[in-house]
Amino acid sequence: MAELSYRDVVEIRGHIIDSLILPTIMDEIMDRGGEFDLQTIEVGRRKDEPSYARLEIRAATQEELESLIDRVSRLGATRLEVKPVQTAPAPADGVFPDDFYSTTNLHTFVNIAGTWTPVEYPEMDCGILVDRAGKRAHCVTINEVRSGDPIVVGHDGPRRPPGAPEIAAAGLCLHGQHGLCREAQPATDP
Repeated sequence: MAELSYRDVVEIRGHIIDSLILPTIMDEIMDRGGEFDLQTIEVGRRKDEPSYARLEIRAATQEELESLIDRVSRLGATRLEVKPVQTAPAPADGVFPDDFYSTTNLHTFVNIAGTWTPVEYPEMDCGILVDRAGKRAHCVTINEVRSGDPIVVGHDGPRRPPGAPEIAAAGLCLHGQHGLCREAQPATDP
């Protein structure tokens, strides 16, 4: 068995137990050959209280670790030391940059200069346009992107809070058209 010397720490917040997010993350790690240590867990005592967990993830190679981090981040986990969101200019009208972050219709936040900022108008399979000066971010469809627009790339900086209770309370757009969306309710820092 290979030594699992590559490691990183992630945290998960929200309704991670009743939504089965925490056991799903643990299964993903084990199913893909990684290991984890549960460093901290704080369980909410009432239905409206979120829980918190911190896990160290170990893998045999840096590539395997990055793959595990990518998988668990899609389930709502966040690296403990998160880098600010990275952007790249759209190369042309109607073209996302390589490695753009493809969105879901779930409430998403991006780290703009150390502040978790909600992404406006969540929509499936879009890009995220960042206005650093205005400290705002919103989803854009492929036909809305313009050459030079700063679009989120990679997975450093964006995150989704795990668990259905927060998602249901977020005032999300679950329809595919911006004109039909309700504006997201103000969110607290996740």
